[in-house]
Amino acid sequence: MLLAISMAALVLVPSSAESSSPLFSSSTEAKALLNSGWWGNFSSTNHCDLAGITCIGAGSVIQMEAHHLYGENLANMNWSSLPNLEYLDLSHSGMIGGFPGEIGTLSKLTHLDLSESFYSLQGVLPPTLGNLTRLVHLDLSQNNIR
Repeated sequence: MLLAISMAALVLVPSSAESSSPLFSSSTEAKALLNSGWWGNFSSTNHCDLAGITCIGAGSVIQMEAHHLYGENLANMNWSSLPNLEYLDLSHSGMIGGFPGEIGTLSKLTHLDLSESFYSLQGVLPPTLGNLTRLVHLDLSQNNIR
């Protein structure tokens, strides 16, 4: 009987290798941040340790604040992988490209600041922006967005 209890304990307790596996292998949010390329080659295995990223709970991203991303494209981020994002500030970033409609899927977003991208963001605002019903701050100044 003691042997059966010991074997059951081995099955129920995860090995140390499993508990120390990097978050990037299991989190869609972490993969979205990693695949964007915005943070370059970083060594942390925890996406919540990245500069400008704030997480809650089990690593869900609620705030992203990144500046000086010159030449990066907003479309490089998989926005739908960040369902709990509330605060997005990419002002003074020098980002290029159009305004991705996917940002309109961020239903919890209250703050969106893409200002002062040195007129590098361009195009038409997507109709999906109207889905951001919790938005209380929107700044798109100094861009070529219509």
